[in-house]
Parts: sequence; C-alpha cells; structure tokens
Amino acid sequence: MSLTGIIVLVLVAVIILSMLFALFHIFIMLLPVAAVAVGIIWLLLKLSAKKGNNMPSNGNFTNKTQSNSGRKKARNVTTKDVDK
Repeated sequence: MSLTGIIVLVLVAVIILSMLFALFHIFIMLLPVAAVAVGIIWLLLKLSAKKGNNMPSNGNFTNKTQSNSGRKKARNVTTKDVDK
C-alpha cells in the first residue's frame, strides 16, 4: 500500500471518529437536562397527588373492600400435588 493510500485511510478514520465523538458528545451534554426534566416531572406528580390516594405501593390494585358475593363457592374441589 502506498503512502497516499495510508494517508487517505487515516483521514477517513479521523473523519468518522470525529463525527461519532460529536454525536456522543451531544448525547452526553443532554444527560443533565434529561435528569432535571425527570426530577421536575417527579416533583410535580408527587405534589399534585391527592392526600386520600389509597393506591397501594406494591402494585396490587385490587379493591379488597368489595364483597365477593357475586361468586359461588367452589364445591367438591380436590387439589393435586405437582410432581417434580
């Protein structure tokens, strides 16, 4: 390979690396902005939550206060162990 071929390859590599660095540099610069936006949204949601919000924090959204009178009880039910 001649000297000009090596120079061309090095210049192409430098151009590609500089474009990648510029692209990732923009993303790195946007990280603090995204963190501040997430913090503001979290704070607004925390402050605007109702005081009497009864939603459990464990993710179980079933309402335990309603009676299950609409369902019949199971009759003659047998269970079987799972064989390992």
